[in-house]
Amino acid sequence: MPFWAGMLTEQQHPYHELEEAVRQAAWDLFFRNDPVCTPPDCVTDPGRDLETILRGQPIRILDRRTIHAGGRAVPYNASGEDTDARIREIRRTSGQSWSNLLKAVLSLQGQPHEPFGTRKVQATAKSTLRRIQRETGLDLAALKRRLTEMPR
Repeated sequence: MPFWAGMLTEQQHPYHELEEAVRQAAWDLFFRNDPVCTPPDCVTDPGRDLETILRGQPIRILDRRTIHAGGRAVPYNASGEDTDARIREIRRTSGQSWSNLLKAVLSLQGQPHEPFGTRKVQATAKSTLRRIQRETGLDLAALKRRLTEMPR
């Protein structure tokens, strides 16, 4: 969840139903079926029925069939060359090393990896990796393969 959206999940938010809906939608999106990582102890399934809370109003979440890149919709099934080019561009503009991106994948998968230089480097690498996921539609396993096999 973007930092600016964090206030929507705080208990003191003036619109309690919105706070509940955002918490439940975030849980469903990030942890329900294909967890992006092991949920931290402070993150649990709120157990809310979004249909009841929202009274039938939709929550729009990025559709995995299309992704947003550079202000234009890109088909999820973009060619491998297009995907590799996008990964390279995001890595270049973020200043992340290939090794830190691979460490971020391993970290999010709960696998052993070399330590990051600092916690800030770790957070930035994970943030960059999540951006790559959003803009390419690749899951962690596919991204790991790409990062290890893609020519630099």
